[in-house]
Formats: sequence, C-alpha cells, structure tokens
Amino acid sequence: MNERRDVIVIGGGIIGLLSAWELAGRGHGVLLVDRRATGREASWAGGGILSPINPHEYPPALEALCRESAALYPEIAERVEREAGFSVELRATGLLRVAFHGEEEALESVARSLESRGHALERIDGDRARQLEPALSPSITRALNQREIMQIRNPRFLRALAVSAAHRGVEIREHASVSSLEVSGKQVIGARIDDRLVEAGEVVLAAGAWSATLMPPQLEISLPLRPVHGVMVLLERRPPLCSRVIVGRGRYLIPRVDGRLLAGSTVEERGFDRSVPLGAVASVLEDAISMAPSISECSWQRAWSGLRPAAFDRLPFLGRPADVEGLVVATGHYRNGLLLGAITARIVAQLVAGESPGAHAEACRLDRPRFD
Repeated sequence: MNERRDVIVIGGGIIGLLSAWELAGRGHGVLLVDRRATGREASWAGGGILSPINPHEYPPALEALCRESAALYPEIAERVEREAGFSVELRATGLLRVAFHGEEEALESVARSLESRGHALERIDGDRARQLEPALSPSITRALNQREIMQIRNPRFLRALAVSAAHRGVEIREHASVSSLEVSGKQVIGARIDDRLVEAGEVVLAAGAWSATLMPPQLEISLPLRPVHGVMVLLERRPPLCSRVIVGRGRYLIPRVDGRLLAGSTVEERGFDRSVPLGAVASVLEDAISMAPSISECSWQRAWSGLRPAAFDRLPFLGRPADVEGLVVATGHYRNGLLLGAITARIVAQLVAGESPGAHAEACRLDRPRFD
C-alpha cells in the first residue's frame, strides 16, 4: 500500500522548512523531503540580513514582500526558539551603507530612493560613521544609517526550525531522493521518493535551484531558473570588529554575537559548480579590507559557496501553475530566500487552504510576462 500525507514539501531549505512549519501549525500532516541534510544549501550559505542589499533596485512588488516578510520574523523567531530550546540570534543591529570619495552622489541617490519608498534612514558623514563603527576606513566619507534593519543567524535558525517543525509533527526525511512528481492528468498526486510512491493532496515544490529538474514534462510548465554562485568568507575577531551590518560597493560585513564576521559575497554564473575559487575569496577579502582595514588582523575561519535560485527578473516563482491541481511552486528567491521565507510560508499555506494570498503575490505568478 502506498504511503499518503496531506502535504509533501520537496526541499529542506528555508522556504521548505518554514512552509512545512507553517502548514503543520495549521493542522496539516506534512512530509518534508531533502536530498541532503536540511538547510545545507543556499539558505545556510547566506548571511541572514533581513533586508535586501539594494532594495532601491527592486521592483516595488518584491520590495513590499520583503518588508512584509521581515516584519513577521520577531514572532516566528520567538515561537521557534520556544519550541527548539535555543536562541536563533535575531537582532536589530542596524545597517550602515558607506561611500568612499567620489561615491557620495550615488549614495545620495540611493538615500532619496529609499526615502521615497518609506525607509527610515539618517545621513551621516565619515567622522560620525567612524564614531559608530571605529573600524571603518578613513577613506569613507558618507554613510546612511538604517537603525531598524535586523539580522538572524541563519545556520542556527535553520537548525532550530527543523527541531520546531518536528515538534509540530512534520516528518523530515533527509538524504532522500525525489525522482519525479506523480501526475494523473492535470493533477499532481504525490512524488516518487526513494523509488516509492508517496501520495499527497498537495505537493509544495521548494527545491531551490534544482526545482526545474523536478517539474513533470507532461504538465508543460516552464520554470526558467538558473543557479547563481556566491562565495562567503568567515573571519573571527574578539572583541567583535563591528556591531552593525556594513554595506559598501555591493559587498557586506555581518557581525555575529560571538565575534565572528561574515564577509560577502560574489555573484557569478558558474552553473551548478559549487567550488570555492581562490579569486572569488580574494575579491571578497579585498573589498572587506577596503571598508575596514583592521580586518587584515582577523583570524581566518573558512570560506564556502552557495547556489542561489534566480529567475529572469529577480522575483520568485510563487503560486499554483494554471490549470494544474495539487501543486504549489515556491522557488526562485535569488538572494532573498531567508528574508522572503516568512511571507512565502504564509502564502504557501494560504494557497493550500484555497485562500487568496493577496495582491503582492500576483507579481510572482508562474505565468508572468517574461523578457530576455
């Protein structure tokens, strides 16, 4: 006899874990499946900033989703910590966007764009920036201080979320191979997991950059995703080198409570290559040292890479395919998987319940107009 669950969630990253957690909290029997250990791909590899690096460059619909999602995290973190029994280090550290000589006009343009979208910020000069963060380079002349920006320690959050999801009744199968979705006509009725059919009323496809490989060809659904390679570097310094997230020249520094410091990240098209090129590490370190020269005195820990699932317009694919029953797609979150996880999980649960997810999600529909 075939196994059966209310919902199968394919993918154990932040999108899959939070969706399973949310669905279980609403009373669904959930099976979550991952080809590796949960939370070990792009969600673990990122930095945990609960804000886009460059929100002023985002389509309004995506930025609105990001802000709505960030607002959900304090309550989610509190519940997850209570059920898991340890801290996920959600902190409102704030964020400094810095500019070097010659970059002041560009930073002011960013400031005006952020203010027009309702972001609170304070314009400060280089001296004031160094009062806040003494490690900053003397070459920094201007900065934008955004006090409300939060960060979460994503590896701890992923571990806690898996514990909390299991506490809620989610069955988690790690190192399990999903060979295909099972289809009957225009309905997805389950998935082949380790060569066995598991039936379900709903399947949530949240496998990140690998999602398109599982889309059944007979459904004729186009899901154009590509992996975008990114390298992160972990350093250590006690006492901590800085207290805020620092962003400059497209790179960032993220301080942790224990003195560790994340520096990131690269953005490269390398297919599914997960190697860590020395040139990418050197590029990250060069920009990090330009922002805070004393980083050169930090202790080296390690470097790693992640593959971000990217669509053609940086918006995720989130919704039900037209004329197909039993399938919800939640993938393509690019650099904002962790940030968008909370709102994505809510939308997934709404779709499974037959509820309308709201106007913002309309921009993420699978059949939206495309461009090259």
